[in-house]
Amino acid sequence: MGLEKIVETNPKRGALNADVVLVNTCSIRDHAEQKLYDQLGPVAARKRKGEDVAVVVAGCVAQQEGEALLRRVPEIDVVMG
Repeated sequence: MGLEKIVETNPKRGALNADVVLVNTCSIRDHAEQKLYDQLGPVAARKRKGEDVAVVVAGCVAQQEGEALLRRVPEIDVVMG
């Protein structure tokens, strides 16, 4: 299936089809942490069902949350800030 660009207008559509999901975060945005967890929900569900999908979270929210992010969403493969 490959890598799909997730457009801002419908980020969940691409995340439901891509083999690699990269969520780039910014803590300046309102409710950044909650938005991140909302976006990760459907992708984490795919992994729990056994789908082969890589989940990468990058940016300043990833840097700030670090280990807490991995504990809350263990389906994440890589956190980089």
